[in-house]
Amino acid sequence: MIWFFFFFKKKIAKESAAHSTVIDPEYSFQDSEVLKASWLQIQVIDEYNNNIQIGGHNVKGVLEFDESTNAKATKEPIYPPTVNVTDNQNGTYTLAFVATEKQKGDYKLSITLEGDHIKDSPFTVVISPLDKKNTVLLAVGLTVIIACIIILIGVLAYKRWKKKSDYRLIENDRKT
Repeated sequence: MIWFFFFFKKKIAKESAAHSTVIDPEYSFQDSEVLKASWLQIQVIDEYNNNIQIGGHNVKGVLEFDESTNAKATKEPIYPPTVNVTDNQNGTYTLAFVATEKQKGDYKLSITLEGDHIKDSPFTVVISPLDKKNTVLLAVGLTVIIACIIILIGVLAYKRWKKKSDYRLIENDRKT
């Protein structure tokens, strides 16, 4: 009877950094923009290639300035954006960062699980400056919207004032 118990005993597997991977297959986080939040999710996988369904793992993300691809030497030290890791309590983790204008450039994103790199880590991340054309279009669009709101408020105020003045004329006619 004991052999039956061992035959059907479920294997309890340990998480495996070598199998854990980024969920976004296109790695869209690799092309980031200044002042925009960039994020990615990873799935912790065990040594038998099964998704882990619980949280509590030691997952870390670190962005390091890639000096080999950044030819421009700066006098000021470059401090890379901080990577925030959120445990989703289901075996997935969300890593997010926001870069400032001074932090644009090429970086290496190292993601570790229990101190070991996950599959394909470190990743190349390029943080681009803001697209000036889109910024100008956004400013023009907001200006037009604000102008329309001001005109609408003016028209409504005029109609309300006109309505009150019409009532005053009617009241004056009744009194005479």
